[in-house]
Amino acid sequence: MHPEDTITPVGGADELALIRQQVEALQARIDQMEAERPGPADPAAASPGPTPAPEPLRVGRRRAIAGLAGVAAAGTAVALASSSPVAAANGQPLLVGVNNNSASVPTLLTHTGGNVAGTYGLGVVESTITGVDTRRAALFGVARGTAFASGLRAVGVGPMVHGVVGVSSEGNGGNFSSAATEQPAVVAISSSQFGLMARGPDGAVRLWPEVPVPTTFATSKTGTLYMQASQADDPLSQGALWVCVKGGAPGTWRKVSAHNSAGALHILPTPTRIYDSRPGTSPTGVGPKTPLVGGDAPRTLDLKQNSSGVPAGATGAVVTVLLVNAAIGDGNFTIWSNDKLKPPANTLVWGGSGKRFTTQTITAVDAQARVKIDASRQTDVVIDVVGFYR
Repeated sequence: MHPEDTITPVGGADELALIRQQVEALQARIDQMEAERPGPADPAAASPGPTPAPEPLRVGRRRAIAGLAGVAAAGTAVALASSSPVAAANGQPLLVGVNNNSASVPTLLTHTGGNVAGTYGLGVVESTITGVDTRRAALFGVARGTAFASGLRAVGVGPMVHGVVGVSSEGNGGNFSSAATEQPAVVAISSSQFGLMARGPDGAVRLWPEVPVPTTFATSKTGTLYMQASQADDPLSQGALWVCVKGGAPGTWRKVSAHNSAGALHILPTPTRIYDSRPGTSPTGVGPKTPLVGGDAPRTLDLKQNSSGVPAGATGAVVTVLLVNAAIGDGNFTIWSNDKLKPPANTLVWGGSGKRFTTQTITAVDAQARVKIDASRQTDVVIDVVGFYR
């Protein structure tokens, strides 16, 4: 590098002076190059020949450079006079590659390598990063609710347009392909690990409830999850979760859960006896050790007894009912939730000679997993819990 190639900024932020200085250095370099060029050959030594055609008019390089300098300086002056610096939403400068101590000033950071845990390609944060996940990321966003509400927000508009497309060589990836009719805001596909990972203090994923019932859709795609909002004719429909098991027009949908659904069935490893009305039988100390007397005399039982595994908050239970020493004649037995009135329904009926009668049934329970039992005629009763819903 020649000494004249070295440029020392003049006036710090004086951009016009800097441009002039650059042009002068470039002109000095051209002068030196022209001085080093060999001079024209001796005309006497030139062989005779036809007179050459006149060369087209050329503009000297120095004059061209000087003209360009004037144009550049004028353009820069106009830009400086008519525009303002790039700024954040609050009017503060948008800083690139520099953390900012103010929690309200957005900062744009770049980090392309090194052995620092949590290396990222591009980061946008509201203040100094206090901790970054040890996994490397191409895009890293932190929002603390002052300048930004979301760490990442994606909106897909138009056919084949995705709000976010991410591709990773380390397993957690993004979009590789898409059908022409799909327009998702976020597509995440991985060839080796997880297409999408999410976690949060209130849950990993929240589905936004929508008003239409999915079974009324014109077309559906297999594997689609849908959260239903409340319907005017069905107040209990709020929060119903649906899954499309077969795509088509309209497709086939299954309701996974709802406000008034029982939830998942949990089968106990082995049935657990929670009550036996006969004296001297196990479990001891649980409820009266006397027969049901018959008539309207219900008895409350706690299905959590004897460490059954049924939790408070269960919505229902699967139980086996055994009637022993049932009175001779026609009788009926009913089990129902402790917090409800006795229903006009029977769980088990018997008649003729009094012997043993058994059945297995599903019953609702109250918030503490309790039920009521009653019989129209005297009988001992044994209750085993097989499983519960929650």
